[in-house]
Amino acid sequence: MSEERGTFHPEITFYSEQKNLYKENCLSSPHVWCDVERSENILISYINEEGEKIIDESHDQFTARLIQHEYDHLQGIVNIDKAVVGTIDYKTGEARDQKLR
Repeated sequence: MSEERGTFHPEITFYSEQKNLYKENCLSSPHVWCDVERSENILISYINEEGEKIIDESHDQFTARLIQHEYDHLQGIVNIDKAVVGTIDYKTGEARDQKLR
């Protein structure tokens, strides 16, 4: 767990080899979306409000994806940085209609 200026940052400590695809949209680039491959399961460690170290396993594939997406932002990475080549496109539908593949 890294510490900078007195704050503790979460850390993903395990990425499963099993992966899936999803057409991700992001407020950082709201008019485009792209296929991003991510691990189906992860382990993340963090410090909770009481100062306790927590190691948490994602319980479903979509939660694991969401955590990875937000963790990337802490690393200065957005979804289009991880886009599968050739899949960046203007957003033409609703994100809620997309399925994990």
